[in-house]
This record gives sequence, C-alpha cells and structure tokens, in this order.
Amino acid sequence: MISQKKQFVMIFVFLALFAFSLGIWATYSMLWLEVHNISIRNISFIISGATFSACFIALGTMFLFKKANILHQLKFWVLAKIVAMLGMIFLFQSGILWLITTLFIIDAVATLLIGLKVYPLIVNMVKTNKIYSHRKLIEYIMTDIGLIIAGVIIAFAVTMYFQFNLLLIISTAVMGVAFVLLLFVHLELENKPFSIKRIYKDKIVIGYQFYVLAITFANGFVFGMLALIVTDIIGLSPWQMVLFITVAHIAGDIYGYLGLWKLRFKSDYLNFASKFGLRMVAYAAIAITANVWVAIVGLFLSMFVSRVHEDIVDGVYINRVHVDDQLAFANIRFGVGRIGTAIGVFICGLIFHLGMPAIFGFSAVGLVMTHIVGFWIIHLRHKESVQNKIVDNVK
Repeated sequence: MISQKKQFVMIFVFLALFAFSLGIWATYSMLWLEVHNISIRNISFIISGATFSACFIALGTMFLFKKANILHQLKFWVLAKIVAMLGMIFLFQSGILWLITTLFIIDAVATLLIGLKVYPLIVNMVKTNKIYSHRKLIEYIMTDIGLIIAGVIIAFAVTMYFQFNLLLIISTAVMGVAFVLLLFVHLELENKPFSIKRIYKDKIVIGYQFYVLAITFANGFVFGMLALIVTDIIGLSPWQMVLFITVAHIAGDIYGYLGLWKLRFKSDYLNFASKFGLRMVAYAAIAITANVWVAIVGLFLSMFVSRVHEDIVDGVYINRVHVDDQLAFANIRFGVGRIGTAIGVFICGLIFHLGMPAIFGFSAVGLVMTHIVGFWIIHLRHKESVQNKIVDNVK
C-alpha cells in the first residue's frame, strides 16, 4: 500500500504533467481551429460553449456523485481528454468539421474539469494558504516549460502539420503518462455530506463568489482569446507569440515565488491593487491608444503580475470553507468562474473585429468591478479579524 505522503507527491507530479501538457497544446488550440478555416467568432462560440458545458457538468456532478468518487471522476476525465485528443490527431485537416469541433469541445470540457478535481484531493491531505500558492506555481512553471518546448517545435517545424499536430501528439503522450501515474493513486476519502448552508452562512465567501465572477469576466476578454489577439490583432507570428508569452510568464513565476516570501506589502489592499490595478491601467491605456507597442507592454505587465499573491486573492477565501465542503465549494466556485469566462469570451468574439479599444476597454471595466468587490471582501475580512481579537482579549 502506497503511503499517503507518497500519494500526495504523486498527485503533485500528476499536476505537473497535466500543466506541462497544457503548455504544449492549450495556447495553440485556437490556432489549430483557425487552420481548419473556422472563423474567430465561431471559435469564441466553441470555447464559450465548452466552458458553459463544463460549468453545468460540474454543478450537476456535485449532487449526483459522492466525495469518495472524486478520484474516479478525475480518472474518467483524463481518459476522456486522451480519447478526444487522439481523435483530433487523426482527423486533422480531414474536413469533418462537426466531428473535429465535437472532439475539441470534449477536450476543452475535460481539461477544465481535471483542473477542478485536483485541489480538493490536495486539501484532504494538507490545507494551508501557502499550499494553494505552491500548487498554482507548479502549474505555472510546468505550463511555461511546455510553452518553451512548443515554441522550439514551431520555430523549426517545416509544415503546418508538424507545427500544430505534433504539439497535439506530444501533449497526448504526456497525458497518457499522467493517466498511468494516476492509476497508482488510491486515496480513501470519507463520504461526509457537504452543507450548502454551511458554505453560504459566511458572507465573506458569498462576496468572494462575486469577485470570482468579476475577475473571470474581465479575463475572458483577453486571456480567453489571447493567442488570437496576439497573432491576429497585434500581428506577432506564432513563434514570436511563444517567446513573448514565455518571457512574461517566467518573469511572473519569479515574481510570484518572491511574492510568497518577500515582495509583498503589509496591506492586503495594496497587494490586491498591485496585482489587478496595474493590469487595469494597462488595459485602459491599450483601449485609449490602440497602439501595438502599448498593447505589447500592457499585456506583458498583465501576465507578469498574474501569478503573484494567489494566497491573498484566492487561497485565504477558499480555505475558509470546511474541508467536508471543499469539493462542493470547488464545483460552485468553478461554475461561477466559468460563467464569467464564457460570457467574456462570447462577447469578445462578437466585438473582435472592433479591435483593441473594444476588447481591452470591456476588460478594463470588468477590472473596475473586480476592485470594488475585492476591496469589499478584504474590508469584511479585516473587520472580522479585529472583532476576533476583541473577543480573544475579553476571554
């Protein structure tokens, strides 16, 4: 029997392989669809449709399946993703667009649901705000390594087939290794019932859901369609896009790691503003100027700050939820977040032809809403902390 400590490590290795696979493929998946002469508007509809589907599946399975089944669900979606990717490999440029689109949607849904299922498994072993940030940093770093390797392949590939289908083949192979590793994980989780009332008796957790909706809506406009924005609007080649995103992400990884220990303010308000305020100003500048170089600098800054202070903007609120309710809360949070993302991506597809002013202007408005809600829940949390200190002093 494998010890719980070793299984904990195995789950993190699985997470690293999954993130590496995403780095190889996910960034280029939109370009893969574009190769099949699917319009940008239809691509946005496909992505938003897959996102909505994943949202409904997540919320539905929350009530249909018990907590002990989460590992089986994870294995099912990993296998579904592998099968869909194999289908896309063999159907590349076959002209059977309805089947290609269907498999792409299955892959996208499976990818979202795999990401959803991992953290509740980790929380059942270790539950700290720092663990949440460590988990995110592992995802970020391994995604960037995948991006770099994909960039090298694109730079030296001779034909479009090798540029995109080879990436898909490698990503599928990595997921196959991850699936084999997952077969050796046998966690025994107790089927303790979750409580929606217990989750939502905390008004800070309720406020956090509004924050999730606002930030995912804002991110959906830019990060949801990033590859198409960078290549079709800004005008970078796929290889230049890889170099640009990779440098920004690596710089962000370093900043994110230092932000865990050193580079942070004493005030959570300032930490929050340093993460999202800079992005909001950058997007506003891009919307006003519609200048390519302003867009490049603004997007770089946005990606640079995206990986810092995860424990402050997310972890502290997620870990307020009782461990027995973590899976249910993860599904609810996922559903709310995916609704925000799907709406952002859908609208972005509708206004894509209007260019940078419309896309980044809408995203900047979403970031204004994010600041309003984010500052409110920080205020509630600090107010609660003061009240708890008063109670402790009285005792």
